Order: sequence, then C-alpha cells, then structure tokens
Amino acid sequence: MMRPLEKVLVEEISHAPGGSIPFIRFMELALYHPLWGYYQQERPKWGKHGDYYTSPMVGDVFGSVMSGVLETMHRSFCGKGSWAIVEFGGGDGRWAEQLLEGLRETAVFSSLTYVMVERSADHRRRQRERLARFGSKIMWTQRPEPVLNSVPCVVLSNELIDAFPVHRLRKENGHWCEIHVSWDERRRLHEVTRPITDPALFWYVEKWRESWPDGTETEVNTRAREWLNQVAVSLREGFVVTFDYGGREEEVRGPHRPEGTIRCYSRHHAHRRLYDAPGESDITADVNFDDLMRWGKKAGLETVWYGPQSRFLVAAGILRLLTEHHDPDPFSASARRNRAIRHLVLSEGMGERFRVLIQAKGVQFDELAEVLHAGE
Repeated sequence: MMRPLEKVLVEEISHAPGGSIPFIRFMELALYHPLWGYYQQERPKWGKHGDYYTSPMVGDVFGSVMSGVLETMHRSFCGKGSWAIVEFGGGDGRWAEQLLEGLRETAVFSSLTYVMVERSADHRRRQRERLARFGSKIMWTQRPEPVLNSVPCVVLSNELIDAFPVHRLRKENGHWCEIHVSWDERRRLHEVTRPITDPALFWYVEKWRESWPDGTETEVNTRAREWLNQVAVSLREGFVVTFDYGGREEEVRGPHRPEGTIRCYSRHHAHRRLYDAPGESDITADVNFDDLMRWGKKAGLETVWYGPQSRFLVAAGILRLLTEHHDPDPFSASARRNRAIRHLVLSEGMGERFRVLIQAKGVQFDELAEVLHAGE
C-alpha cells in the first residue's frame, strides 16, 4: 500500500515538467511536509529511542562550556544592555535548557532574551514543555529579524544546516546534470538526471567542469546560503555560531567522495535507501564550511574561528570539568560526566566529526579569539 507521503510525491511528479522533480524538492517534502514530513511528525527523533544523538544529549557539560563562551561573547557587546540568543532549530529544547541554566547565576542573565526559531509544531510543543519554568525569558517566533536588528545577538544552530534540503549533481559524459526523482512503471521512486537550470548552481558547474570524473555525485546547499545571508543582513551586531558535521571543501567534495555525502539515519544507523520510506528517516548531507565562510564574508560576516568541536571545547575549558573519583559505579554522576566529556572531545566520538564555525559582525572579538586560539 502506498504511504500518504508517497501519494503526495507521485501527485507532484505526475504534474511536473518531464515527469520528475529536483531532489531538493523531494528532500523538502520528505523532511518538512506539514503532515507527513519527518520533522513534522510526533515521534521520537533523538536519543536512545530515536534516530540520532546530538551533542547536548550526551550530557549537560556541552551546555556548561558553551555558557562560558556566551559570557565572553557578551563582553564584546560592551555593556549595551539587552541582548538575545537566537537559536534556530532547537530540537527538543535541551540545549536551550542547558544554556539558560548555565547563565542563570551570571550577571548577563537578567538582560537576556532567548529566542527560539522553530518550524516544526511538534518540536515547538516539546520545547515549551521543557522550558516552561523559564517563563517570559523565552519567546518563539518565525520572524527573528526584528530581534536581530534591534539588540546584540548570538545566533546559534546545532545540526541545523545538515538538514536543509540540497541539490544533488552528477557528472555524466563530461557534463554536470541535476539529479531528479521520478516514478517508474514498477511503482517505485527512482533517480533520473536533467539539465541544470538553477543559476545558483552554475558557479559550481564551472568550477568542477574539468577536474572530476564521470559518475561523481555531490551536493550543493543553496538553502544554507539563503539562510546565512538572511541572518547576516538582519544582524545588527553579534555572532553566528554553527555546530554541525562536515568539513572543508576538500573533505566533503571531490572524486574521493564519488557518491557525495547524502544519507539517511534511522535507529542510529546510516543508510542510502533514500526512497524506501520517505518521511520515516532523517535525510542529511555534510556541511561544507568553506561555503559558509565564503558566503558569510560576502554578506558582511567575519570568520572568528573554525575547527573541530574537540579543539573548541578544550579551548573553552571542558577539561576543567573532569573530576577525579574512585566510585566503582559506572553510572555515578562523576563517571557519567567524565564519559560525556570523552565522547564530546575524542576523535572516535563527536570531537572530530563535528565542526564549529564562529562568525561576527559589528563587534570586537579579540578576547574570544584569544581564548579559542590559545594553545594552537
């Protein structure tokens, strides 16, 4: 029996020119369809019973360390009064909870407003339940621009950009084509290629024309550019902090990644069965941080720091949270905290796979840069 989202896809494909839709449109519907999209459904997505873990779920140390960084960032605002943290895509609100708890006893808390920008109704409900005790300290909005251009802000995202729908390109017979999704006579979704028509992709096509062999696939995240440009233009002064998995251009694109980085996550396992059950698995692609830095510069953002999450957390003082203990219980508070720290910073955990990019606009960031570059 055809699933509801498959019916939506087939209907759209049947009315599309050439009987196919760009992969970016397929991914948009698979993740964000108002009723059947993966992120819109009321089902566990994170943690033990979900499909993946995020850094805040490993333990509250992630939020504790970031709270200290936020205090340093606040000093860059030179005591200008009210300020805001604007978090995009806050999941179940766990990171916001950790940050607010970490800042609660500091001098910067009283002047802070925490703004959540979340398109999923299910996620907003979970956030409101988790964060209810903070009352009016938190606000939800779909239009953060008035906040961004009125007070100094720190814009936060953790695993946001990897969930933006992407274009997928494939090189065939010496030419780059765009991957589309069609519906065949065996009642299956499948891939076809079509000529590239989106002007936003032409720059990449020219750049890669000669260097990559036929059959190579890759992704272009134009939605990330649109999002970052909107944030940068709206931001009067402050920082943009991005946590995500990915890397530099040479790490995420090229002949050594012949199938690109697109994949699904389901029950903590990665797979590439993109069309088996749309809406039932997360779909994601690695973030190209060179793109973010280049786009940010054009939009007025200056790169303060980029590197692996492990180096960021160590520079920010996470190792000071390690505690010596002799409790044989592996589930004691000290043992669990030490284990969380190791998972966040070691290469076999999240330390190397996740990267951190900090960009700034209209603020002095010498103190922050000195802290993060110490020991390099």
